[in-house]
Amino acid sequence: MLKAQYSVLIRDKMRPDNTVNSTMMLFPNKKLDNFESVTSVDLELMAWAEALPQNCQYRPLTPLDVKNGRSTLAVQRTLLHMVYYTTISALHRPQFLPSSPSQAPTASRQVQ
Repeated sequence: MLKAQYSVLIRDKMRPDNTVNSTMMLFPNKKLDNFESVTSVDLELMAWAEALPQNCQYRPLTPLDVKNGRSTLAVQRTLLHMVYYTTISALHRPQFLPSSPSQAPTASRQVQ
């Protein structure tokens, strides 16, 4: 997913390997020719989510889950889906960024 939408900038090649500071940054690709790549990754992610076992499919925590000691499983299931939707968001985010910092999104590019 990262290859499809982002490029890596190495900030400081001279830092030692054991540094605790970040030496790389991700920048969104603003190429218009990567539509097929984004679509392919999007389809892979959707197929992955649909293929999850039933106990990993998202459903809200219920009082019965808490009563039966399944709240930990519900939290883990929710976290899994939060990561999934964060990945989907990161995949599509560059499509909605302005080309330059001073350019505001047009009405057709705003998410409703």
